[in-house]
Amino acid sequence: MNEKLMFDEATHTYYREDGSTLISVTQVMEKHGLSPNYDGVDDKILKARGERGTLIHKEIEDYIKKGEIGFTKECAEFVSYAREHNLKIVACEVIYHNDIMAGTCDLVIEEDGKYVFCEHKATSTLYKDSVAWQDTLYACLSGLPHKDCADYCYAFHYTDDGLKVVKIPLKPKEEAEKLIQAEREGRLYKAELEVSDTELAVIYEAEKIIKKAKEDTEKAKARRKQVYEAVIKAMREKGIKTYETPTMRITIKDEYVKTDIDGKRLKEEKPQIYKEYTKTTNVSESLVITLKGD
Repeated sequence: MNEKLMFDEATHTYYREDGSTLISVTQVMEKHGLSPNYDGVDDKILKARGERGTLIHKEIEDYIKKGEIGFTKECAEFVSYAREHNLKIVACEVIYHNDIMAGTCDLVIEEDGKYVFCEHKATSTLYKDSVAWQDTLYACLSGLPHKDCADYCYAFHYTDDGLKVVKIPLKPKEEAEKLIQAEREGRLYKAELEVSDTELAVIYEAEKIIKKAKEDTEKAKARRKQVYEAVIKAMREKGIKTYETPTMRITIKDEYVKTDIDGKRLKEEKPQIYKEYTKTTNVSESLVITLKGD
């Protein structure tokens, strides 16, 4: 759609020339539960982060459009990355919309002959699923042929340790269109899981078995502790440190003082040292299963 829109940054509202409004992509995602929940974060912190994010976006936009390099380290990091990787920048801060919804994409680049939608994120945690939804919606609203768009997006994540560029698979275009249709019809979007009842039944039965095994294990540990205490008492009374049977060898291990590092205190009192010796490990995605009615 070529209709020109106006954007009120203060209210985060998109206006048509006739004064009517469109809902923003951000608001749609919040409404349908597809964006992070910041209810527990102090308003002052959110405001400060928002102002910082606005400044970063503005400086990067000025660099792309005017060649001006700003004062933030984030802008400098982006400039360095863009030059080093010879980014083919197509557009930045571009508004896409349809008849009901509008949004501003931070950055569009060309890679391997495809358009790639990108976001600048300065939050402490990168919410990849939210970014995927956001850029998938931009791809739909852009009007670009699906075949001309990459099936992934990039998040330029500005962290205390520097810029991290994260490649994130987009959501299926069909799901984004379902979301848009749900918004158009005034109902909440709900993804349908294409998993058979048989597969779900297998998961349920497996979880029941695992849950029962855990319960039995805890009971066995409690019983074992009682027996341990009785055996230790009997061996102490007889002055025996080691006792053997045809099936096992029992040895009393004397008390000792265990020394550990108080990670919580170290983080609070010596944050720089804690950060220097902190190891980051990528943890694969997994399922969390909660059985009902047990």
